[in-house]
Amino acid sequence: MPAKVTLTITKGKIPGRQDTFNSRTICIIGRSNECNIQLPDDAEHRTISRYHCLLN
Repeated sequence: MPAKVTLTITKGKIPGRQDTFNSRTICIIGRSNECNIQLPDDAEHRTISRYHCLLN
C-alpha cells in the first residue's frame, strides 16, 4: 500500500480543508499565491510568512 499524507486545517477561517499527497513531493505553505497550500492573506494571518514553511 503506498504512503499517503493528509494535512487538515482544524481552526481558523478555512477549517476542514484537506490537502492529500499520494507521492513524494515538495510542499510550500504560506500566504503567497505561489504556495501549494495557501493561507489567507489578511490582517489576522500577517504573522504567517508569504513562504512560511517547506515540507519535503
